[in-house]
Amino acid sequence: MAESSDRMKIKQLSGDNYELWALQMKSLLRIKGCWTPFIVNRQGRARNEVIGGRAAGNEQAVPVIEQDEWDKQNVAAYDLIMMNIDHENANLLLETESGVAAWEILRNHNASTTLANKYRVKNRISTM
Repeated sequence: MAESSDRMKIKQLSGDNYELWALQMKSLLRIKGCWTPFIVNRQGRARNEVIGGRAAGNEQAVPVIEQDEWDKQNVAAYDLIMMNIDHENANLLLETESGVAAWEILRNHNASTTLANKYRVKNRISTM
């Protein structure tokens, strides 16, 4: 069971803090032993792209994990992610209980928002 202190370790994802949230969430998932599903698919093969951002290369050891353990980590990752996002982002995850799927949904939704915010700031600065 997740500890109540898990929520207090990072600031909730709220739309304008995705990059920092993703970095801190990745660390929390690794500390809690829930990161393997993000680097190894359910069949035990290395993902072509590590969900956290950088590509998986030959230099990265592929953890060996049983499917039951993979499922357990994936569900635990989902729970930790849900505890660290706001209501708007939680509504995006109503159709899944997978940590890996939740991460992708949040990244796709919030990364575009983050890019749009950066573009607006850049335009404001250039017009000053």
